[in-house]
Amino acid sequence: MTLYRADPKHGVAWITGGSSGIGRSLAKDLAAQGYV
Repeated sequence: MTLYRADPKHGVAWITGGSSGIGRSLAKDLAAQGYV
């Protein structure tokens, strides 16, 4: 199986539920990686 790795230079990440819990943690992690 091929592993796909997203590159923050190629777009944005859209996260719902980013104000708390897992969504917030994911949003903070992706922002640290350069996603907007």
